[in-house]
Amino acid sequence: MKLSKGHIGYQNRIQAVEKYLISGSLKEVAFSFNIHQRTLRRWIKLRQDGGNENLRRKKIYKRHLKRFAPLIEKNIVMLKEKQPSFTLSEARDILNENGIKISIKGIWCIWNRYNLMGFRRSDSQSNEKNEITPEMQDGLKKAEQALNEGDTRKAAQILNALPSCAGKEILKRIPDRLLALPRRVEKLDLTFGEIPFRKTMRKARNLRIKAQKKDLLYLSIRAGCSELDAMAWVENPEKQLVLVNRLLAKLRRKHEKRDNSNTILRFNLLVSEGIALGILGRIREALSCIRKCETICRRLSTSSFCSDIAALYSMIGSFKKARSWLLRSLEYAKAESKMVLHELRAGYFAKAGEYRNARKILKNLYIEKRGLKTLRKIIEAQCLIGEGKLQEAVKFANQALCQSKKETIHKYVATTSMICSCCLCAFGEEKKAKALIRSISPMLKKTRMGYDFLLTRILLGQDIVPKDATLSPELKVAFLLHKVSHSFKIKDYRKAFNYATSQQLMGLFHRLVLFFPGPVNKLLVKGKPTGLPKALLKLPVFQKNIPVYHLRFLGPVCIYRNGVRLRHEPTPMYASFLIHLSFNKKTILESLYENFWSHAKDPKGSLSHLLYSFRKYLKLPPNTLFIKSGFLNFKGYITTDYQFYEETITRAKALKRAGEWVFAKKEYLRAFRMFRGEPFRKMYDPWSEHMRRVILNELEGETMHFVKSCLEHDNEIRQKKRRTLSAKCRGGNMADAKKVLERVLKIIPNSEESQKLLETL
Repeated sequence: MKLSKGHIGYQNRIQAVEKYLISGSLKEVAFSFNIHQRTLRRWIKLRQDGGNENLRRKKIYKRHLKRFAPLIEKNIVMLKEKQPSFTLSEARDILNENGIKISIKGIWCIWNRYNLMGFRRSDSQSNEKNEITPEMQDGLKKAEQALNEGDTRKAAQILNALPSCAGKEILKRIPDRLLALPRRVEKLDLTFGEIPFRKTMRKARNLRIKAQKKDLLYLSIRAGCSELDAMAWVENPEKQLVLVNRLLAKLRRKHEKRDNSNTILRFNLLVSEGIALGILGRIREALSCIRKCETICRRLSTSSFCSDIAALYSMIGSFKKARSWLLRSLEYAKAESKMVLHELRAGYFAKAGEYRNARKILKNLYIEKRGLKTLRKIIEAQCLIGEGKLQEAVKFANQALCQSKKETIHKYVATTSMICSCCLCAFGEEKKAKALIRSISPMLKKTRMGYDFLLTRILLGQDIVPKDATLSPELKVAFLLHKVSHSFKIKDYRKAFNYATSQQLMGLFHRLVLFFPGPVNKLLVKGKPTGLPKALLKLPVFQKNIPVYHLRFLGPVCIYRNGVRLRHEPTPMYASFLIHLSFNKKTILESLYENFWSHAKDPKGSLSHLLYSFRKYLKLPPNTLFIKSGFLNFKGYITTDYQFYEETITRAKALKRAGEWVFAKKEYLRAFRMFRGEPFRKMYDPWSEHMRRVILNELEGETMHFVKSCLEHDNEIRQKKRRTLSAKCRGGNMADAKKVLERVLKIIPNSEESQKLLETL
């Protein structure tokens, strides 16, 4: 039966194409469905190109008849752009005076369409989808089609004509030079965290200035918010505060006491201000800023708002409140942004001493976002300290510092140094731990990281802490523990313990108590509970009977037991065996036989004889060195000068990458001084010979890198034409480079590259 043309819908088109595919007769099928043959041929092609879905009728977007003309809409938009504090009623009154009759709802719709009714912060902008209007949907489809056809310029023109493209991934595929100013600001939000923060900051600053020159104040504030977010990562809090005040001045009206500025804009700027104040250690002012943000969030609760307040509380060490706000953020959050929030939650669990919960979250969490991979390593290192696994914690801390980006190094140098110093305290090396903290204090002071600087001052006990510092729960825990170390009163210890528990800072308490072990040891002697986990109480700092061996083999071998050098020098065999144990706590027996007794008739007997005399020489406790299931297991604690060398070199490289050459050079020189001669001397087993080559090659490579860095630094000074500083720095750099090369040539006399470089200096 023939169908009238009005009844040919989506299902009839499918039937017509399928009937043709069966019969193969174009004429018969077209006649039976009462359509032209060309129409059927077009349907067949559509089916071949995109399947049945391609047979649906495409709705052509048409601008609504009741909408104002584009020019009038532009004038309404410019009211908000030129004066961001304008309210809907004020805009209506101005438009009515100019002969444009429009309701408040109409103005709201236009401003909302152009994304002028507030925007989310850049760190969550790309993760939350904005409402897509038919106009935007049509424009995005046309732009996508143009891109697929290779016409990037046409796609850019289509997107530039749209009211808004906030959060649309298509912007990433178009070069900045083809995009209009609003689209470039929206693209900046999308790419936040994917490109270096310094580059983001420069881009945002340029866009802010351009928008300001064009009298687009709202857009300039939006670009300024992205600039502030990047500044928070770069650690430049004083400039951040200056920019916040400048943007707030644009947002507020002059000569008005009541602040009627845009709530969302004001919230974003207050968050940036609070972060800067937190970094500077101005706790009281930061708390005042947080309270204002909380007031706004009571009326406008969103996931990004709640997570911002959580970040502010964590900046001042109030992790209990940060945790509650993060849970609120997770309630509102969409699936795309929950991964980041869960990683932050794992960090709060680590601070609270809930290590299992932190590890459980991190187990199946994988995030590529800039800065979060490093944070994951830090969290794992903190958990490992609480579990008593010190050497693994140091390993993760060094990996975090290696992975950290240039703009985040200052913060992570402070955090990783704190982790390493905690581990040194756990080994009973309090002097070395405090020396490490003392070495990073000048850098913290120079970079205006006031909060971290206050913490180091408390741990070192160098001066009186400001009253504002006790407003931070994290700093107060450190202050209470420092007080306990002087009073030795059990009452004071309980007070610090209970406060840390109430503020969910028990993980921090576990790490900081390693700096002040006296009160804990007093409780252990009296047989009273300490409240600390068993893994922590088994550490050498609390168990004086547990030996800790420090091995120096970057030169003549020296062995120290609990800080006291062993009277008798070790034989080359003993030294090689102990170095081997410091690298491998669990070793396959076959590899030991092959390395030390490859030609022996009875390697098992040789190993047994060595273990007996070795235990006796080191005075090892029972069950410290034993054989089990084909492995040699060592359960003791060994630190080496090579481990400290690697940590120091890692720190030096990170500081150089961050542009802190003065501090980096000090770390380099400290590392090179650890070499007192040729390592593995008179040790001829294959493993020792291999490790000798590896370490000497590493030393030679790092020396070349250091000397070239000295020369590069001198060239930079010459180019800047700073004559006074040039002479001083050039002389110091060249002298240090020569000393290091001469020292290395004594250790590696046949290093041709070092010799040539020394001759050129």
